[in-house]
Amino acid sequence: MTEKIKQIRARKSYQAFNDWVTFLERKPSIAKILKKLHEEIDWRGGFGSMTNSAYAVESIKQLIKDKQLQK
Repeated sequence: MTEKIKQIRARKSYQAFNDWVTFLERKPSIAKILKKLHEEIDWRGGFGSMTNSAYAVESIKQLIKDKQLQK
């Protein structure tokens, strides 16, 4: 294994994508995928504030309800 490959595999981004692959291989429901996506964005500070994060959770919950998605 080359040094470059070792560097890539040591990255947080590589691990995050690997975690997603593992998660998706289990064939989760759309609702679970949306919740995990929110967690990932929130963990990276992508919503900008706790309020925006909370609004996003509300939106996901309402969408799940509106579309009658599995939990």
